[in-house]
Amino acid sequence: MSIGLIDTNVLTRHILDDHPDHSPRASALIARVERGEVMATLADTVVLVFVVSSTYKMPRGVIRDGVLPILMLPSITLSGK
Repeated sequence: MSIGLIDTNVLTRHILDDHPDHSPRASALIARVERGEVMATLADTVVLVFVVSSTYKMPRGVIRDGVLPILMLPSITLSGK
């Protein structure tokens, strides 16, 4: 089953774990993808890097460590993967 596109907000809430409602929901969705229960597509993560590093002042290494495991999931489709 494909859930379609996971957008920047889902990744941001999952990585930052900064919202009492949205963060757990985003993490639950990522967990479903990780378990292979659903397939998902990610758009270019440049927007996420910009948003997180510019708005939240997070180092790029922290962003990489949060995003890379998600990008490598077999259930994630990403152009150029």
